[in-house]
Amino acid sequence: MRFALRRGLAYWNQYKNHPRRPIGYYIPAANGNTAKRWVNTAGVERCNGVIQTINVEVDDRGYIYIVDRAHTGMHILELAGPVRAIAALK
Repeated sequence: MRFALRRGLAYWNQYKNHPRRPIGYYIPAANGNTAKRWVNTAGVERCNGVIQTINVEVDDRGYIYIVDRAHTGMHILELAGPVRAIAALK
């Protein structure tokens, strides 16, 4: 299993002999602490609270710790359901 970052966290199944496919995701909601960033969408610049998740750690219990560099905060997630079964955790 692989974790990908872009506006949150995505979980990908990448086992041998299996097609690579997304199997879950989490996108934190912007809050009052989220820093504003200038973004360019289709040639139009605007100021927006953009989620920028970095620093992912996973422990052996299936807890995932992520931090947002735009000051949204730290989030603690737990693998559950089919994603947890794929990860083969306790």
